[in-house]
Amino acid sequence: MLRPENVKKNVEYIGYPMPVRGSEDTYAALVEPFPQCLVTADDLRDDRYFRNGTAEGERHRDAAWTDVKAG
Repeated sequence: MLRPENVKKNVEYIGYPMPVRGSEDTYAALVEPFPQCLVTADDLRDDRYFRNGTAEGERHRDAAWTDVKAG
């Protein structure tokens, strides 16, 4: 699972970065059209987190996700 060729396949399949050295370029290429998906070490150091709009918007998103998972 942790070999670079396997990490690349997983990142491309799930679209989520894996904490494996050497997979950064694969993820960066995958999200190139969506630069907001890139998280830097500075972002993590500053304890930043990302929200999808307002608290009400997040509740709607969470409810929709619950429906998808329950279906």
